[in-house]
Amino acid sequence: MSTPDFNEDDYTPERLKDRVGTYLTRALKITSGWGLQGRGQHKSGFFNHLCRFDANRLDRLVRMAEHLVRCLIIWMAYRACRDGEITPHPHHLPVQPDHEIKRTPQEPVDFTFRLRGIPVYEPKLPPFCISMPSNEQPLAAMSRDRSKPLIRRRRKRNDDVLDCSLLIERALRIETLVGEIDARAIRLAQHWKGRVMAATPDPQLSLPFDDIDQQPDDTDKNVSECVKLLPLKTADPPPDLLEGAAEDETNDLHALHDVALRTADMFPALCG
Repeated sequence: MSTPDFNEDDYTPERLKDRVGTYLTRALKITSGWGLQGRGQHKSGFFNHLCRFDANRLDRLVRMAEHLVRCLIIWMAYRACRDGEITPHPHHLPVQPDHEIKRTPQEPVDFTFRLRGIPVYEPKLPPFCISMPSNEQPLAAMSRDRSKPLIRRRRKRNDDVLDCSLLIERALRIETLVGEIDARAIRLAQHWKGRVMAATPDPQLSLPFDDIDQQPDDTDKNVSECVKLLPLKTADPPPDLLEGAAEDETNDLHALHDVALRTADMFPALCG
């Protein structure tokens, strides 16, 4: 893992929150500078449509800012649990419902409305998640079904015009996420503490084992051995966020990803 040299004063939570705002401004400049006029405007005033080349630049900056916010929340969750009293949320394993879940049947789309080409539902922003998805995929998902014909798709061109309305919404949401970092961190600390305590054997609760000489092996383990928190999945920042990143962006990605990894790893020890 490569971690850049940096001045510790530049990497306080307050300074990092400010720099996320700087990257947000950098992202929105793409829409104001390269947005295509005459194709509609977002309610915020930004042009909705960009060429694929510029849309990809905007997408990387938005996902980078979201990742920095994610890492800050993890770091602040550790500090909240270390410095204050965190009440754990009850953590329960998922259970199979004892009855069939019935779905309300969808009404058919009106024929005249369908002809207008308007989506039935308004598009929604993807949820902001702390835990990143795993990169592991089953072999079935990575291999093509040979029974189906191969459809050759047109190569993507950098001058393809894309509607970036949802991407602009995600960019504008970042400012709200920055303002919610501390509150989200406390909720994450409560959730993680509840999860750690639920998974940690309590040597005092030995009633089921009174009739045998030896307790289960898990009772000899410490908290950090019983639970591993791996929200970021990889030792380094996602490579697609680093590709084409400016030096300050690269430094912040490496530094915050590293501190989030280490604090997530140390979090269970705070709950012992």
